[in-house]
Amino acid sequence: MRNPLAQHLILPALALVGATAAFVLLRGPIDRSRSVSLHVASEPHTIWLFAIASTIATVPMALFMVGWFIPALQLPAWFTVIFMAALAGQLIAAWIPHNTGWRAAVHQFCAYLMAYLMVPLVVFILFSPALPLWAKAIIGVILAWMIFSLALYHLSAKAKLQFLLYQSGYVASFYMVLLVATYAPHVNFT
Repeated sequence: MRNPLAQHLILPALALVGATAAFVLLRGPIDRSRSVSLHVASEPHTIWLFAIASTIATVPMALFMVGWFIPALQLPAWFTVIFMAALAGQLIAAWIPHNTGWRAAVHQFCAYLMAYLMVPLVVFILFSPALPLWAKAIIGVILAWMIFSLALYHLSAKAKLQFLLYQSGYVASFYMVLLVATYAPHVNFT
């Protein structure tokens, strides 16, 4: 059963994650070949800041998903399972910094798990019966971009030099899908 109060909880969740990432990136020199995680791991205080902010943002995001998004879009149980796996990957990656040794391996596994699971999540959203056709068209274009950017990153050495841009654009694309799917049913062009 959906809770209408939960619908807008996505906004503070995205604002907190976005503001924290911007703070981390804008505090020092930006290296486009490095991930957000490597920028975060460069200083102990940014590790703690990002981990705490990610954990706090998880609460409204999970309440939004379970309390409104999944029921409103009539998404299947598999969506919930995949979302929870992606969310767990994101939280583990936030708390285990991309340093060296086993931490780097665990962090990368969890971060890539979260990233790759975004594609099937978007596919489920694309086929939601609750979305208007124009919203599905926008989501379809974003999904195509996400798949193209993943392929380009993995196939092009030059793309790896711009990892931060690909990573930021990819995650922002996923968040754009969530926003379109959340607010599209309330827009009427007639």
